[in-house]
Amino acid sequence: YNCSPSFNWQKALAPDKIASFQRDIAQMGYRFQFVTLAGFHSLNLTMFNLARDYRERGMAAYCELQQAEFAAEVEGYTATRHQREVGVGYFDAIAAVISGGKSSTTALARSTEAAQFCESEAKVCKTETKVPTGPQYGYDDGLVHNHNWAVHDWAAIDRAASNA
Repeated sequence: YNCSPSFNWQKALAPDKIASFQRDIAQMGYRFQFVTLAGFHSLNLTMFNLARDYRERGMAAYCELQQAEFAAEVEGYTATRHQREVGVGYFDAIAAVISGGKSSTTALARSTEAAQFCESEAKVCKTETKVPTGPQYGYDDGLVHNHNWAVHDWAAIDRAASNA
């Protein structure tokens, strides 16, 4: 059921009806319930508020947003570390494999994100490693880290590829 963002919910329904809406339509058999443009509206309103506040108060406004992100981490919010969120560690690992561990263009291992966003003993960030890995930044990046990627016999790999 599309809980349409084009419908003015408060104008049409009492607060108690809005609060029970999902339960009520679930009893009618609607199991897949969504708001088609929730992300669009949320993103745009949040960005509008940030731009207005930034105009009025500068970096203090952005710092409030950043602190709210940090506070939300205990509930599972992960986008504080934007480089990790968009997969920089994965692409760094690919670059490291292709370059035999000698890539000079990896982004995460010495980034300001790695150096500044780990404060507790439980989330120690090792910024001086050559190969970026999920565990070094305290998250699971989905990569297998026990495969000795830098100790390949490239001649054997080339032979296997040419025989395939």
